[in-house]
Amino acid sequence: MSLASIYKYNTFQNLPEDRYEGEVLAGTCSDIWTGILTVLVVGLAVTGAISLCFPALLLTRDDGHSLPQIKINSFSVTGFNFSSNQVYGNWDFEFVAANFNDGDSMIFAFQHTSVSLLLKNHDVPAYMTNLQPFELGPESLKSHLVGKFSGSSEFLDDSVTKIVANEIMTDGVVKFDVKLEALVKTKLRVGVLVANCDDMGVLISMDTGMGKMVGGTVDCNVEFTANFN
Repeated sequence: MSLASIYKYNTFQNLPEDRYEGEVLAGTCSDIWTGILTVLVVGLAVTGAISLCFPALLLTRDDGHSLPQIKINSFSVTGFNFSSNQVYGNWDFEFVAANFNDGDSMIFAFQHTSVSLLLKNHDVPAYMTNLQPFELGPESLKSHLVGKFSGSSEFLDDSVTKIVANEIMTDGVVKFDVKLEALVKTKLRVGVLVANCDDMGVLISMDTGMGKMVGGTVDCNVEFTANFN
């Protein structure tokens, strides 16, 4: 075989291998760039999710500082009547709400605020009362929320009637629960705030039909659910 033939043979034999190596190199570079782009996209997505969720996490943090502090300051009833599996009365209450956060971004604007009175999980009266909108400013500023109930309760089953009758006969103290719900807005987030004030004792005189809260102020458990829409 001549040198020219040998050269021609080796050249054509090596072409496919060289082309294959080029394709491998191109594929490797493409995979590297795809991986880099994937990491960047995932990183941006995680950063965006954190930026959206952080305000809500800030408000739902249960450390006694981020959420408003709400207490029942006073509670009284006149015209109390308990008969025929129903409770009737004229109720006056006062909440105290305080905001211990600093900065204008943590001003809480309460809108559509409603309060319900519960007796053994039954509404008393059978509807909620609404409070006027108000703002709760920062740095320990307090708001006093005053409201009234009036009317009859839902129909109480016999088991609840017996419990209430026993409480009245034992020491005259009937345990109620109070629930405050509000649409709350801040500069960071909008959501629903719920304050549950459980086991509020009201000393009631059946002779006069009058009663008042006993045992001092009642602390409420406050929860905030942010609206992500």
